[in-house]
Amino acid sequence: MDLNRFISLALDTFARLAGNTIQVRPQLWAEPVMIHAEVPDVERILLNLVLNARDAMPDGGVLTLETAVVVESSSADEIAIVKPRARLRVSDTGCGMRPEVKARMFEPYFTTRSGATGLGANSIAFTVMRLGGTLLVESSPAGGTCVTVYFPLTSVR
Repeated sequence: MDLNRFISLALDTFARLAGNTIQVRPQLWAEPVMIHAEVPDVERILLNLVLNARDAMPDGGVLTLETAVVVESSSADEIAIVKPRARLRVSDTGCGMRPEVKARMFEPYFTTRSGATGLGANSIAFTVMRLGGTLLVESSPAGGTCVTVYFPLTSVR
């Protein structure tokens, strides 16, 4: 699927979920970003990230949805391995997380919100892992949160 196309088609839904006080800004790669995933998987990831960002910005803010194709390099036995990856970055200008909360965010049933199940972030991590991706979370109190998901690219268009 094309990650850019999915975000473009779902942008109105994300804006409604985020609410009137949050500005949703897409920053999409100029070319299609093709990943091997099913729509429900990407939908689950993005809906959870949008809802978490909304909850982190009760007084409003900016939610950025960014896609790109990046090159990762690593070395194994002195042989350089270079592979392009799809990057999905969801960042907010919200309250951020304390280090001890960030450290536990992917634990099943862990939550800081009353009435929440604590399964959203765990669901994101499980889905990303199942799709062969990785994720990185950057956050600091009062500094917002940025979740970056790397997916394997597919050449199928």
